Amino acid sequence: MAFGIGAGAPRPGPVAGSPSPGTNLPPQQPEFGHNLQPHPQPPTPQQPPSWSMPPAQHPPTAMLPVAGEPGSPPPRRRKALLLGGIGMVLVVVAGVVVAVVAGRGSEPTATAGSRTPSMVSALTSGSAAPTTTSAPSKSAKPAPAAASPVIPGYQVVQILDRGAAYDAPADWKVDPAGTATWGTGSNPLVIAGLAQDGKNYCPSYTRTNAFLTMSGQADPAAAAADIGTRMATFGWTNSVAKPGTAEPMVSLDGQLHGSFVETTGSAPPPAPGCATTFSIYAFAFPSENGNFVMTIAADTGVDKALDKETAKRILSSIRPLPAR
Repeated sequence: MAFGIGAGAPRPGPVAGSPSPGTNLPPQQPEFGHNLQPHPQPPTPQQPPSWSMPPAQHPPTAMLPVAGEPGSPPPRRRKALLLGGIGMVLVVVAGVVVAVVAGRGSEPTATAGSRTPSMVSALTSGSAAPTTTSAPSKSAKPAPAAASPVIPGYQVVQILDRGAAYDAPADWKVDPAGTATWGTGSNPLVIAGLAQDGKNYCPSYTRTNAFLTMSGQADPAAAAADIGTRMATFGWTNSVAKPGTAEPMVSLDGQLHGSFVETTGSAPPPAPGCATTFSIYAFAFPSENGNFVMTIAADTGVDKALDKETAKRILSSIRPLPAR
């Protein structure tokens, strides 16, 4: 799935997701490093974790009570930390809302992971959130679960500052920038853990994008539809999209329960060879204030397009990193 972002000056518009960025998510999706140049933001360790979105959309995530000794959560209770740091990232990127598919010619602004303490997610069982760390040193031992994919033959995409991981096909490219803001106005998407496939499969557009984000909607089904609708607008120019019927979904490790929604749509191709249709696959599961949403935005109807069953498999691989 590629957020259709093409080359050229940024124009307010969606983040195309497949064949052509900005035109239709299917035809084009934003590609990191293409047109939109990363603008690293300084870490803000003193600020409390919160989403950059307006309070109504993404209220600050409350910290869950500490169940064990402060500063050292029990190993097997890391579930509570999954995606914990996503809120803080918004603190880092607050006010850095970039027009992602402004005319399909720009890319999202990327920011390096924050060093502020991570939030405790509703996914966890209530243990204290550990402080996030900078990139692990080469001598540090990788977490066993993170080192081994749950889907054979896939690679692990770690979202260290959020305490989460998911699996992506081995040939997908993992973006090194930590986080980014996609969209314009008061309701953008702050994403983390971006992995892409099919970059430049059609001029200046990426075919498939996978990432983790959040919705302020309380119901998982509504949250999945919310992200699908917003991504269709950000990713594809002049798109027409509609969320499908919600289905129950459980992560492969059995820890996360929520809803899956596929939002399908169409948009004019921004360049020759770009897709005219797209799908946004979303798996939403509860957080203290809304839902975390593992998302894949993809162009469809083109060579090597991601199919629904594979998308669901990737989405369901989202899981909390084990305590280290």
